[in-house]
Amino acid sequence: MRRRRNKYLPVIGVLAAFLILYIIITLVKNLRVFIVFSSGVGPFLFVGAIILVMVVLYVRGSRTY
Repeated sequence: MRRRRNKYLPVIGVLAAFLILYIIITLVKNLRVFIVFSSGVGPFLFVGAIILVMVVLYVRGSRTY
């Protein structure tokens, strides 16, 4: 039984690379002891949205009909 490859895998990879780059840039820019308070809620919502899109694409691509 051959397993089908997820067709959204390249998109998920690009999103993951973009997310890692964004997190590194945000950390370097806001490197303080209290990073949660200094960076605000925006970056956390953005990171959460990217992770949600990655999960949805992975689940949608792994369905077999």
